Amino acid sequence: MILSLKKGLEVKGVASASTEDDTSPTGRDWQIFRREVGAGVPSSLPFARFLDVAIMHNLFSLIDGGAHLTPLWELVRAVKSHPDAAGRSPCDLLSMVETVFKTWISASDGRYRLHPPESRPRDVDDVWMEEFHRVHFEAGVEAVLSAEAARAEFLHIVRVSYYALGDTPIRGALSQAAVCPLEFPNDLDGTEGYKRFLSFAGWFQVMRGDRTIYLPCERLGQELEVDSKTVWRYREMAMDDGLLTHVEAHKFRGKGRRGRAAGYRFDLSRFSGLAEAWSEICGGDDSESIDNQQHWPSRLPDK
Repeated sequence: MILSLKKGLEVKGVASASTEDDTSPTGRDWQIFRREVGAGVPSSLPFARFLDVAIMHNLFSLIDGGAHLTPLWELVRAVKSHPDAAGRSPCDLLSMVETVFKTWISASDGRYRLHPPESRPRDVDDVWMEEFHRVHFEAGVEAVLSAEAARAEFLHIVRVSYYALGDTPIRGALSQAAVCPLEFPNDLDGTEGYKRFLSFAGWFQVMRGDRTIYLPCERLGQELEVDSKTVWRYREMAMDDGLLTHVEAHKFRGKGRRGRAAGYRFDLSRFSGLAEAWSEICGGDDSESIDNQQHWPSRLPDK
């Protein structure tokens, strides 16, 4: 971690092989990482260098008030965003990460060169505990409990984080709706465009968790390739069908100022695919009933 890159961040006792300033090779990688994530473009960094700064991003996200995040949430979202991750299974992604860990252990001039010899990681398990237990603990943020816990969390987040770092919930929901469209009952009337809208709204609700979803007509019209009036009709039809509930009025903040679209809740219980997604994210805990939707797990961040 390049702790010196973050002004005012002082974590006592955290040693690192990468405590250089912004002009160092790793410091330059951090600037590239931030610029490309901000622009929403694929990373140009080789995966090993990308992982180095992604771990730093993960820690900073937790320090910056990420109480709703689990220890590896932002790391996994970052890994999924890298071009080398495209089309890979959760286990493949884990293997990619641990392959890099092995190079860090074997390189005498690498990441752990400033560690006393007796405290350098000896194997991949030690790397998990060094990066996501000891450093997290000393930074005062949530830490993994063991290497096995870290691996299990990594694989789980790959499955339930529906959009990668640098992407948006709307684009993520559209992508998920294209891959896993909802199965509609025969008595549901509507065009293919309306059904695509419902698939998007359902997955968008899954990604937002127990939060209101906002469905701006103009923005969604661009994404769905229809005009804004058609999106408005989709919303009205969905409310008539009992799938959307209007919970928050549109907010107009004056001419030239950005307002807020009307807010809705989508009834996840009406579709088995969404119910299964809920169950998977909740870890199979029946106490977090989809019929209630009052206690969506806090580990679904709004970032």
